[in-house]
Amino acid sequence: MDANEKEIFKRALIFKHQANISRVILFSAPLRGSYLASDQLGQLGSSLIELRADLPNSIDTLKPENRFVRAINTLKVAPRIPYHVIIGDRGLGDREKSSDGIVAYWSSHLDGAASELIVPSGHASHASRQGIAEVIRILHLNLIQKSGG
Repeated sequence: MDANEKEIFKRALIFKHQANISRVILFSAPLRGSYLASDQLGQLGSSLIELRADLPNSIDTLKPENRFVRAINTLKVAPRIPYHVIIGDRGLGDREKSSDGIVAYWSSHLDGAASELIVPSGHASHASRQGIAEVIRILHLNLIQKSGG
């Protein structure tokens, strides 16, 4: 890689502490990848994206076996920042078998979350009635904690 490409990757992948971030909400996050990226549809989509042959594309980096996915999951979340997880479930199974159609529960679940809510939704859990209500609840909680109440 030339120096310009290295700088682009550095800015995209190396995060600096942001003191103004006090809480995080994750929606249908593929934290451990999605098997859809590895199936035939994912392979087709990956083949349609033209990049340098030695660089993974956005679909490749969603494969559960991708080294970036594995490496990022070894990192710890900053202990001072509470995080909340909202996961969609199309009603196809219990918690461990549930999925929003794109991301399975096992990929979105994150131990240590301040809260986790499974909403009856596809991958757009952020737009579901229950997902929106949960965001409002979390924002109110954040305001109360910030004001010392």
